Amino acid sequence: MHQLWKRTMVAVALSAALFVTSVQLQPGTASAAVATDVNRNVISVTGQGSLEVDPDIAYVVLGVVTKANKADEAQKLNAEKFDKVKKALTSHGVDNKDVKTVQFSVQPQYSYKENQEPKIVGYEARHQVKVNYRKLNQLGELVDAASKAGANDISNISFGIENIESLELQALEKAVANGTKKAQALAKASGRQLGQVTTISESGSDFSIPRLAVAELAHDNMAKVAPSAPQAGQVKIQVNVQLQFELK
Repeated sequence: MHQLWKRTMVAVALSAALFVTSVQLQPGTASAAVATDVNRNVISVTGQGSLEVDPDIAYVVLGVVTKANKADEAQKLNAEKFDKVKKALTSHGVDNKDVKTVQFSVQPQYSYKENQEPKIVGYEARHQVKVNYRKLNQLGELVDAASKAGANDISNISFGIENIESLELQALEKAVANGTKKAQALAKASGRQLGQVTTISESGSDFSIPRLAVAELAHDNMAKVAPSAPQAGQVKIQVNVQLQFELK
């Protein structure tokens, strides 16, 4: 009788363990089934949106470089010439807030000879500024006037859009519309109907900014180059978005 009772308890314990194991497996099995079902009922696409617009501002990097035997002489000469350049910029409608110094230095110039220590032969003063200019139809005149006034270090001209954020938002709207059209076409081709969007995220953007390289040109050459600067090209904006939709 005692042995029979022990065998009965063992059988009950095994049955309970198997029951618990089967109950614990059910949630995982159900989750896998739901995940598989979800994957069968969604569609993911990439949408692209782009804009090409004319620039409304130019960024001109220019400056004055002077040389003298002494550092203070080079700096004084530079200040005098830069003052003339600044007046030329002002006469063409450039505000002080649109002129920002990007480099200012006074450095010794050396002479190098074989088997000898470098020797200081003079000093170079450099004052370079970045000018924001919005009258693009007068850009050539501005650069030519600055060059004639003494700007002998005109490195580059680039273009842009001041309120670039609003254009980026427009490109995003176009990207979403493009992605939605793709999803609708895919849903139709598969014999399904497109449901609501479940996820959306920006996956990248690109800005192409036209530039005009001007490597320390003399003002007579600048007069020929600068007037064509506003036709350097359009500002291009492209964005990508990832969208996921339900399928009905």
